[in-house]
Amino acid sequence: MKSPAATEALTQGEYLAHVGFVLTGVVNTLLGPILPIIAPAWHLDDAQAGRLFAVQFCGAILGTLASGRVMNAIGIRRCAMLGLLLMSAGVSAIGISNSQFGALAVICFGLGLGFAVPAINLWVALANPQRSAAALNLVNASWCIGAASGAPAIIFLADKFGLVKTLAAIGIPLALTALAGFVAAGLSPALRPAALTPPPKFAHAAKTVAPLTQSAHPLAVAAIPQSPPLDPLAQRPFIVLMCAFLFFYVGIETGVGGWAATYATRLHLLAPSRIGLAQSIFYGALLLGRVLAPLALHRMSALRLLLCGLLVGAAGAALFTFAPLPPEVLAGICIAGIGLAPIFPVTVSLYSDELGAAATNSAAVLFAIADVGGAVFPWLIGRVSTSMNDLRYGMAVPLACIAAMLIIMTRLSRTMRPQ
Repeated sequence: MKSPAATEALTQGEYLAHVGFVLTGVVNTLLGPILPIIAPAWHLDDAQAGRLFAVQFCGAILGTLASGRVMNAIGIRRCAMLGLLLMSAGVSAIGISNSQFGALAVICFGLGLGFAVPAINLWVALANPQRSAAALNLVNASWCIGAASGAPAIIFLADKFGLVKTLAAIGIPLALTALAGFVAAGLSPALRPAALTPPPKFAHAAKTVAPLTQSAHPLAVAAIPQSPPLDPLAQRPFIVLMCAFLFFYVGIETGVGGWAATYATRLHLLAPSRIGLAQSIFYGALLLGRVLAPLALHRMSALRLLLCGLLVGAAGAALFTFAPLPPEVLAGICIAGIGLAPIFPVTVSLYSDELGAAATNSAAVLFAIADVGGAVFPWLIGRVSTSMNDLRYGMAVPLACIAAMLIIMTRLSRTMRPQ
């Protein structure tokens, strides 16, 4: 168990984790609102614009894989603050970059996301050993606030003051927060994950919170009742199917959220100064759905909630892809967000519940593959759009992904213990 001194050290400046995660939510979803601005300036078609999402997630994957060693080397909080500094540098550089160097700026803030997200989650969890799930709920709510509010603010400020000043207005708070965090961390020893053995309660809390990776933004859901872990012979097919399931899901969430603003521009859904609302509608719906998910779990099993979520998400995806009128398209984005909201956290809870202590053995592979989906499908949406010369065809990719998830789910339920 952590010593009181270790806990006290981690709680120093803990408010900076919340400030940092609001800013991280803004950066995590930054490409969506700025694509309509930088794509014409950099002379990018949809396929080339889609590659920027892949670049961001490749940076995040590298950062996530390296974050464990960085945390052990310099401490959890310093790793988080280093991530914020990298985000500050990358975001600020986009405003003064061109198509040749823009990808380097994107991979820089992607790397920062890979450092900051797991470090902040671990920091908050270990600082609150008696209420880790509740504390993680709050800090991930901060992420959702940044993700939902960032797009309209960026579009509005860029229209009034230009993109360079707008991105500087994001980069400067990131840098100041990082510097404040380094100062706070300098007042106490560098606490490392290897030196912190969380109490048994934290092991159970892992079943209710999002993983410590780039995709660790959903709010936690209600804990699924614990039972004996899955038979070892059934674990491998279960893990393979889980990897495939989350691969498609993270691709859908990133694809819809990332392309929503550009889609709104192409279909003239909103005034140019308000196109960021399309992305905010999606992430706001995700936030609402994740708040309501624990209530739904009191009335239905986790698998039934997954099925309902996928069906509602499919209905929303079909609506925003094929609906002819702007209000219907925006309604489809909202419906898709509400339906998809519980998928990620419920899936993580099921994964942990089915494997028990063995869940940690393959967690890194699971979430790395999920992040690969976040790199592949936004790019694929752009590739299809360019090939068909119509972004509507590209936005049909999430619907195809949901269909694949429904097929995977029928196989997944057969590998699991009865609910």
